[in-house]
Amino acid sequence: MKILITGSNGLLGQKLIAESNNYKNLEILATSRNDSFIQNDNIRFIRMDITDFERVDKVVTDFKPDAVIHAAALSQVDYCELNRKESTRVNYEASVHLAHRSDRIGAHFVFLSSDFIFSGERGHYDENDIPLPGCEYGHQKFNVEKFLISYIRDYAIVRTSLV
Repeated sequence: MKILITGSNGLLGQKLIAESNNYKNLEILATSRNDSFIQNDNIRFIRMDITDFERVDKVVTDFKPDAVIHAAALSQVDYCELNRKESTRVNYEASVHLAHRSDRIGAHFVFLSSDFIFSGERGHYDENDIPLPGCEYGHQKFNVEKFLISYIRDYAIVRTSLV
C-alpha cells in the first residue's frame, strides 16, 4: 500500500512516520514545505508546499497513493485569527484541492480536523455533536469537513484534540 503523508515535520506527522515502521508492506511518501526532520532510511521524503497546487498535482499523480493522510495545517489558532487570508489558503483551499486531487485518482483521503470546530463550552465532544466553531481555525477545519461530506467519495475525518 502506498501512503502520502502531508505535514510530516509536524508533531502528528512525525508520530505517523514513526508508527509506519511497524508495517513493512507500506510505501510512504512524506512531504513538508521545509527540509525533512525524518531520520528513517525507509521513508521517502520530498518537499511540497500544499499551497502550490501544480506541485501537489504532480506529486499525487506521479506517486499514485492508495491513501493520503493530510496532516499539514497552520494550526496556531491566534496566528490564524490575525492572518485569515494565509490560513484560509493553507487550511481550507489547499485541503480542498488535495482532497479533490486524491478523489480523482481513487485514493482514500484522511483529513486531520480539530475539536476547534466546536465552541469549547463543554468539552468531551463526539461525532454526533453539532459543530459551532468559535475561531477562524475552527471555521476553516469545519468548512473542509463539509466539503468532504458533500463532494468526496472515499474519506475519513479525524478530529484531534490537544495534539
